[in-house]
Amino acid sequence: MGYIQENMSSQEEIIYQTNLSKIVFITPFLISSCSLIVGYVFVDKPLILSVGMLFAILPLLKAWTKYISSEFGVTDKRVIIKTGFFSTQSLEIQLSKIESIMVFQNLSEKIINCGTIVLSGTGGTKDAFQRIAYPFEFKKMIENQMDFLS
Repeated sequence: MGYIQENMSSQEEIIYQTNLSKIVFITPFLISSCSLIVGYVFVDKPLILSVGMLFAILPLLKAWTKYISSEFGVTDKRVIIKTGFFSTQSLEIQLSKIESIMVFQNLSEKIINCGTIVLSGTGGTKDAFQRIAYPFEFKKMIENQMDFLS
């Protein structure tokens, strides 16, 4: 059971859930590939090979941990977002308290359908969440639920 399900009330229903985009694996994959190449070049030197293998595994492990520990959800009452495992950021905001939703995408993010969502709430709450998969769908679901409450 994830963070969203654990923090919902018994009368609350999940309307939409998404996660981080798989783009979070691109840079770690490139770093890992370079580390493996260095390790392969120095295969006759066990210490350099071991360090190369370590640097190949760590970035991918970090990205995987970030990917599986991030949750983005819209319920019939609020938006619940949690990112991170060792260092956690969470946001739980009632739909009636949301003032604006912004989506930012650069060209490469448009191509793979991910982006940054910024939620602004009453009282000055303003939180940005990067590399969300299907950000416009997430925004649309929030707006649909806000319209439903009105």
